[in-house]
Amino acid sequence: MGESKANEKSGCIIGLGICRCDCYVVDQKTSATSALNLIAQLRDRHLTAPAILITSHPSLSLRQQAEKAEVPIVEKPLVGNALLDKIRDVVGARG
Repeated sequence: MGESKANEKSGCIIGLGICRCDCYVVDQKTSATSALNLIAQLRDRHLTAPAILITSHPSLSLRQQAEKAEVPIVEKPLVGNALLDKIRDVVGARG
């Protein structure tokens, strides 16, 4: 796949070329690399759909990094329509 071993899980997403969508929802715990790194890789490949990070108990550092990257966080456990509402917000903001 051409991705490093550290990026094996995220590489299978990027390597398949199926990343064009309206919104990326990335779980901090599902990637061998950091979720924010995965989002940065998508953006480096000009896949610029908005992204949302889902995680439980995000650290202050993670919150700051996500804010700098303009990636909103939705905390787990997902309650009600929190994730769906955030997806609608970020997709709607694109116009």
